Amino acid sequence: MKLFSLSKRFALVAAALSMVSLAGLAEAPAAVTQAKDFIQNMNKGNFQSAHAELASDLSQKVGADKLQNAWDHLIQKAGSFVDFHDHKVDQKGAYTIVTQVCQFKKGAVDILVAVDNSGKVADFRYQNHKPAKSTQAEKTSTDSGRKAG
Repeated sequence: MKLFSLSKRFALVAAALSMVSLAGLAEAPAAVTQAKDFIQNMNKGNFQSAHAELASDLSQKVGADKLQNAWDHLIQKAGSFVDFHDHKVDQKGAYTIVTQVCQFKKGAVDILVAVDNSGKVADFRYQNHKPAKSTQAEKTSTDSGRKAG
């Protein structure tokens, strides 16, 4: 005896998959908020507050003074913090990696913040901003626009 028809099984599987996808999406905004809060605390000089946001493994290795040194080093290279721009979210195992593009006086910087399942900062680093690669169609239209002008 069939309990569910094929179409009902498909509907059940689709519903289960969408719930899993929605659960992942629900975690992403929290990770983005956590990353921005961490960066804002660093920018405001609230290094003790930023340190309190670290996961226990990282907080034992990195004190508030090292957070300040890292931020000071970034400011020396990039200039003062101006604003947040786009962000990208990736999942790597148990970590949500937020790549937050931040505008500094001398240019854009990608600040990568790894947030663990408990909402704590498990790692962070920064690098020169790497713009998204344009598609061939975008490049062709841009090149055509230059030739016409």
